[in-house]
Amino acid sequence: MVLLVILKYFDDVAWGECREAFAPPKDGKVKFNLGGTEFSMDAWRPSKISLFGRGTNAKTVTSKSRNPLHLSSSLEDVKMTAKIYWPEEAQQAEDQILDYAYAVSKQEGVKHVRGHLPVLVASGSFRTKNDPIVKRRDLLKIGEGSTRFIQRCCRILVFYTLESIQNLVKDEFMIAWYDCFRCHFELWLNGLHHRDISANNLMYYRDAEGHVVGVLNDFDLSIVASLAGEFGTERTGTVPFMATDLMRCRDKSPVHIYGAVSSSRLSQWSL
Repeated sequence: MVLLVILKYFDDVAWGECREAFAPPKDGKVKFNLGGTEFSMDAWRPSKISLFGRGTNAKTVTSKSRNPLHLSSSLEDVKMTAKIYWPEEAQQAEDQILDYAYAVSKQEGVKHVRGHLPVLVASGSFRTKNDPIVKRRDLLKIGEGSTRFIQRCCRILVFYTLESIQNLVKDEFMIAWYDCFRCHFELWLNGLHHRDISANNLMYYRDAEGHVVGVLNDFDLSIVASLAGEFGTERTGTVPFMATDLMRCRDKSPVHIYGAVSSSRLSQWSL
């Protein structure tokens, strides 16, 4: 009963909203600015709050600003989704990982990456001592016993909205899955390891002719192998789709060569 009374007086900040990123709600809307582009979304409370994990939330957003990807057009009619989460500050930022992936897609001889990556509209990272998630972790000294102290920040990325390939059936599902499979493999050959193949991370959109195009999504656990440092030694993934060898591996530096196994298990699970 005491806990319920305490929760009754929690405001939006206490529930995990980062005031460094978001303006106070007004008329049921919350606004935030990323790199000069203003976005708006319905007032919210994080559906996932975690002292240990990333606490990822996805929210539909709108904007009347110019499209930073195409300055001659507006974002007003573009469907967008904001990914809001609390990753480790020391880990390679997802927007930087995507920049590397975009660069790979433009390389000569790379055929299966361009068009199969999420389109990032804008991004930003925020941290403040007033962030309740940070204050709780600091108070409980979470991470002090590990080899590195886990300091987290609030990170927001806005993407063009995609659909899950789990909504597809028969030939269209296999087309989208194969697009993602080839994109994953070609990125791996070029030093980018996704490390989290799961049903929630394979998406699709329809091109101008209505054809399904698969998209490899969610790079927040990904690494550029040559820059990974200690983060390259972690075992990551979604357990039902991870290779058995990787889950059993006790080596401090597992080699992430199991993305194909994850993709194969995912296709079997979906079918």
